[in-house]
Amino acid sequence: MNMTPLKLNELVKGVEQRNEMWFSTNNAAISYPDAGNDECLTIEDDSFWFKHRNRCIISVVNHFSPGKVFWDIGGGNGYVSMGLQNAGIETILVEPGENGALNAQRRGIKNVICSTLENIEVVPDVIEAAGMFDVIEHIEDDVEFMQKTAKPMRKGAMVYVTVPALGSLWSGDDIYAGHYRRYNLKMLEETFLKSGFEPVYSTYLFMLFPIPVTLMRRIPYLLRINGPSNAPEKMKREHSKENPDNRGPIAATLKWELNRVNQLKKMPVGTTCLMIGRKK
Repeated sequence: MNMTPLKLNELVKGVEQRNEMWFSTNNAAISYPDAGNDECLTIEDDSFWFKHRNRCIISVVNHFSPGKVFWDIGGGNGYVSMGLQNAGIETILVEPGENGALNAQRRGIKNVICSTLENIEVVPDVIEAAGMFDVIEHIEDDVEFMQKTAKPMRKGAMVYVTVPALGSLWSGDDIYAGHYRRYNLKMLEETFLKSGFEPVYSTYLFMLFPIPVTLMRRIPYLLRINGPSNAPEKMKREHSKENPDNRGPIAATLKWELNRVNQLKKMPVGTTCLMIGRKK
């Protein structure tokens, strides 16, 4: 979809434009492996997991924030931004990793800011919809981070969050990815409330996956085998649509899940939490 880039210098301060992308000059450190964005880039386009998460995100954004400019905070290589943009949703990607920001620009994302949100000055009340997709688990103080995110958002603005679910599934893959925690919906709701957001919808996603994640990640982690050093190779195998385990019942279940999300119904368990909140 052909979209004209927004005039970002009218929306944010403390940035400079280079090669059609905006940069801040003082990025904060992030808990994410240096090669993380490039590793994700090799699997995203062929991944049933990323595709399903995108479909669910687009569904809830269209429901709760139709016609709003969407800020994809910590958006990595722009996979979510690409899905939103292709769905006709004007999107601004804010990504502190230069590799990720450049990958997003190559993907055709029109509005890219290479920065953390806290290192740019957003015009007050300009943000009406923002998402952090598999971001806040990388932040040591998630409440403080979400409180800072809330500041430039207008009252009533919507926030969208996905995080890895269930602390009982913690493994070497979480350590490798730079996670501080995995969540359940109650934990995530408490984080929202402490941050100034009222939850309006939440669900688990990937409800068939806790058992295979337990067998393939949790148990090997407890037995101290198959450590995080082989996480990239495991991700490629597990996410590939060519993996026979990712067809048949799994594909049917994901279709059923998306239908539930379209109706704002919940899944009782899963390996990802999805929550939407409204700024108080």
